[in-house]
Amino acid sequence: MCIRDRHYIDRTGALWISAPIYNNRTRNVGNITAAAQFFDENGKLLGAESWRLPQQVVAAGATTYLTQKITSIAGPIDQTVYTEVEIIDASGTKKKPQQPWTYMGGEAEATAEGDIAIKATIRNATPQRQSDIYLVTLLYDENGNLAFAYGREGPLKQAVRPGKSIEVKYTIPGPFPKLGSFDITGEVPK
Repeated sequence: MCIRDRHYIDRTGALWISAPIYNNRTRNVGNITAAAQFFDENGKLLGAESWRLPQQVVAAGATTYLTQKITSIAGPIDQTVYTEVEIIDASGTKKKPQQPWTYMGGEAEATAEGDIAIKATIRNATPQRQSDIYLVTLLYDENGNLAFAYGREGPLKQAVRPGKSIEVKYTIPGPFPKLGSFDITGEVPK
């Protein structure tokens, strides 16, 4: 299934894309590879890229998100009008996805440069100590429509025991369109 993504170009000229990744299968999947094709206003293909997603397991019927920063393609990035994202490979697995992190609350603020500064509290809902996270910030416009899903994978400043919370701070590069609201999901990466 092909999905039209959400995208924008930041002030450095990099193209950011995001797309929901749906597991419409009746079994859990892992080792997911997604591909994106970049098109100009006339539908001319400007380039293509593919990536292995950081999520360990995506449950049957669940949705996860792809976020990528693109700094070069075969054609000019600034001529990208739309991209199409699709899953090109995934393996069925008997592994169960770990419980996601729980978003407890936070705030988002637009900076003068158009960045979005996030400060949030998340709780480790998994049964073991975690030191890595794939954190996705879902940004909604003023009408409540999903405008962009910003994902970031990385180590936490400290390992977090099951049931414990930690505050995270990060910045989503802009300029970004006006923000209405946001939500956060956290997944356990590979």
